[in-house]
Amino acid sequence: MTGPIYDQIEQRTAEFRRKRGQIADIERQLEAAQTTVTSKNRMISVAVSSRGEVMDIKFRTESYRTMPGAELSQLLVETIKEARQQALATVAEMFQVVLPDLPLMEMMSGKIDLDAMMSKVIPDVDVDGPAAYPRAEGADRG
Repeated sequence: MTGPIYDQIEQRTAEFRRKRGQIADIERQLEAAQTTVTSKNRMISVAVSSRGEVMDIKFRTESYRTMPGAELSQLLVETIKEARQQALATVAEMFQVVLPDLPLMEMMSGKIDLDAMMSKVIPDVDVDGPAAYPRAEGADRG
């Protein structure tokens, strides 16, 4: 079978497979990836996974022993937050190569309403209603 539509389908299928392979490679890289951030005062270091899970906290000096609890807590929270933000940015950057048209950082940080974005792309589809996927006539007959 040949023709312009068939050729276009074949091109899109090949592109999809290539991107799927690239995404799988990125996911494998991210499984082992960690981001480590050291606090501004160099007192602690926090390592997080590519998913933002805290993997390790290192106290680099003994100064934490004499810090007020609230100050140490704030330092930990700030350092963990920075490590998570850097990990998120790394993930978005890696996927941006494969998916350049998507606002990945905004999507991953929850700053984009995915339903609103999809309704702009496909405005006539009611994603919440049963009419989005109408049943074919006689579909429930055996």
